[in-house]
Amino acid sequence: MSKEKNYSQYGNILFLIGIGITVIGALLNLGETVARIVTATLIILGIAVGVLNITNKEAVSFIVGGIAIILALQPFLTLFPQRFGLTGTGLAILGGLYSYIIAFIVPAVLVVAFRTCFQTAKD
Repeated sequence: MSKEKNYSQYGNILFLIGIGITVIGALLNLGETVARIVTATLIILGIAVGVLNITNKEAVSFIVGGIAIILALQPFLTLFPQRFGLTGTGLAILGGLYSYIIAFIVPAVLVVAFRTCFQTAKD
């Protein structure tokens, strides 16, 4: 088994951990201090996923998918509570979910985008 394969496996595990932390953190509606720690953790995990998990071959698909998630999520999470009359705890959970997804996905997309730009300029 090559080193690249091992790093990819770590990236896959980190991605699943990041998604798990995102969902659990949003559902628990944590206090401000813990929410900051969770956000910082997700940013670090996002960077690690971008570095370890995404190959040059997957870069463009990942960037496009990440941008689609980022752009589509905000209007959806704005419309959903309005249409279903969501308030209080439900609204807080959706807000936390949005914040945590952004904290996890954006750093990964940025790392891959910068790496792709660097590779393109280098070639």
